[in-house]
Amino acid sequence: MPKEPVPPLSEKDKDKFESIKQAVQANELALVRSSEKATDKPVALLCAVFPDPEGGDEYLILPMARLLEDDEFEGLNNPAEDVK
Repeated sequence: MPKEPVPPLSEKDKDKFESIKQAVQANELALVRSSEKATDKPVALLCAVFPDPEGGDEYLILPMARLLEDDEFEGLNNPAEDVK
């Protein structure tokens, strides 16, 4: 049975990727350790880190993407096969 085609990326996904690229260009992207609320399992996040627009010495941290753990990738289809 042929595999169903993978739907295209959503506009929200594309916008998030553009935001990540802008954070990289502005040198405002950081790898941050956090944890899941439900399990306290540690996770790695890509975050934009920038000065608080209201001033002061505070910085805002905006999570933008979660890095996959090794075992999480095992549950995904190979993206290279989806573009053939």
